[in-house]
Amino acid sequence: MAYQGPDAHLFRVTVIPTSGLLQSPTMSPISRLTRELLLIIFTMIANMYDDWFILPIGDTRFRALTVVRRTTQVCSLWRKLILDNSRIWGRIIDVNLLLGPKTEYWRNEVLQRTRTAPLFIRGIVSSPYGEEEKKKFDKDVQKFFTKLFNFTNWERTEVLDLAVDNTAWFSEKTLEYIQRPHRRLRIFRLNILEDPPAGRTSLDPPNMIAFTKKAPRLVQLECMDVAINLQAHWFSNLRHFSLSYKNKSSHSHPFTLPDILNTLEQMPHLEGLNLRWASKYPTKVDMANIQPKLLPNLKKLGIEDDFSTCIAFLAKIKPPRECHFTLTTNDLTYSTDPRFVTGARTVIAHYAQNFFSANAISRIRLNLDDSGFIISTMDPRPASFESDRCFRIECALSNPPQEVSPLLKFFAETLSPTLSSSRITRLLLDSGGGGRVVSIEGLARFLGSLGSLQVLETTAEVVNRYLCPFFSKLVEGTKKNGRLPPPLCPNLRMVSILSFNLYGTPNRDAPAPNSAMRLLWLFKFREQLGLPIPLLDLTLCRSRLCPLECLEEVKGLSIIWRGPGGAQKVYVCGSGTANETVVI
Repeated sequence: MAYQGPDAHLFRVTVIPTSGLLQSPTMSPISRLTRELLLIIFTMIANMYDDWFILPIGDTRFRALTVVRRTTQVCSLWRKLILDNSRIWGRIIDVNLLLGPKTEYWRNEVLQRTRTAPLFIRGIVSSPYGEEEKKKFDKDVQKFFTKLFNFTNWERTEVLDLAVDNTAWFSEKTLEYIQRPHRRLRIFRLNILEDPPAGRTSLDPPNMIAFTKKAPRLVQLECMDVAINLQAHWFSNLRHFSLSYKNKSSHSHPFTLPDILNTLEQMPHLEGLNLRWASKYPTKVDMANIQPKLLPNLKKLGIEDDFSTCIAFLAKIKPPRECHFTLTTNDLTYSTDPRFVTGARTVIAHYAQNFFSANAISRIRLNLDDSGFIISTMDPRPASFESDRCFRIECALSNPPQEVSPLLKFFAETLSPTLSSSRITRLLLDSGGGGRVVSIEGLARFLGSLGSLQVLETTAEVVNRYLCPFFSKLVEGTKKNGRLPPPLCPNLRMVSILSFNLYGTPNRDAPAPNSAMRLLWLFKFREQLGLPIPLLDLTLCRSRLCPLECLEEVKGLSIIWRGPGGAQKVYVCGSGTANETVVI
């Protein structure tokens, strides 16, 4: 298959039919470019941050190093231009492509071609499974790293973006080099993929990342299970800071929450902050005298930790109103104590109000499954993913699925005032499978806050597992107190079914036979409330469509779907021609 990337036109050469020798390549338009323009193009190709987001890590065909190497083989002019430009080679130190005993000559050649140019080093290095293979691999990695991180090469490294699962690959000499002052380094990402031995972090003091407190150009620092020196002077230059640990065991954390907060105070230019299990459990004494830290330039904020730690941290920082917000937590330290709930609600509501008042959001998502739930903003286009303007709350639940967790109700009540005042017109209500008993009050509060909702995107799984039981409870409540339930989503005009597959059925790929009856129940219930839904959209359905003859009862309901050729079709229920259609 031919390369289809954004720069694919660079590799197309005009072919002129000939009866004899091939004509000169000067017939190709690209050959008319000046050397300066060619170098600009070649430098654009030498970008490791373009290919890894769109290619599997095992696909090496179109990685920057591979493409540059092949480009040198097109013609003598291109080869000379690229070989003479050491900066191109310095930008493509792709560790994954340069590892292995058979590549030793090639990696030495690549490093030689960089001469004295700045180095951009990137890779994800994982050990193989076989014992013998692992020994050979470890030896090769150590040999490569010893050369890659020698004094001369480390001094000219601008970007280090590395994830490894064996810290033994770093020699003592290498770790000594990393501690020295560094005048070039701009980006430092070092993530440890292995679990550290008990009692220490993967790279402990005295191997603490510090650059002897001097790294004047460092603007991005990302570390996982790596100890760093929070007193280093270069923190004042950082624009992006990420600190992660794999778990909350006390021995893994050299920092307290006040340590981190006091360091943030030294980062006036900070634009991105991500903390993942980054501190010990905070105590009231720890937090008593900490004043809120102003982060005036923060654009993206992410924190993953237990609930009480997240709340304690979020209460002590002040980002701009429009700052993106990602909270990943669990219910292990959630307390139903009224004072705790009130304080936590104030914190979360503040971030929600700030974000939604500064960003125009029209589509959100509620994902429910047996492990927890996600509430997030979405791209406004149907069938698309999370919005680039991100507000996201993900909560893992520890209680059994058959027990109701109070956290959905907590977040629904907390976000309700903000969602009520926002123009949310689309809701994606989906499930990752399994099933959990959901707080009726929580779901009612969440749906009740979406007064502007016009489109519900969901699946037969959600209708079957959540919506029908939910509305059944409302009906039971109506019978008991003799009053109609409050009108939820009064402006709802369309239900879009994305899949008819049900988890737990004998054949997940086949629509469950009761899906149509569940939909009928949903539409009839809305009719009884005096709030009929006029449109059922199946055009985005990813599964086989379900026979829907029973919906003939819902007179006036329009059903839209796509035929075998992709053409859009419409049927109005009650028109008496159901047997002539494909879907109904």
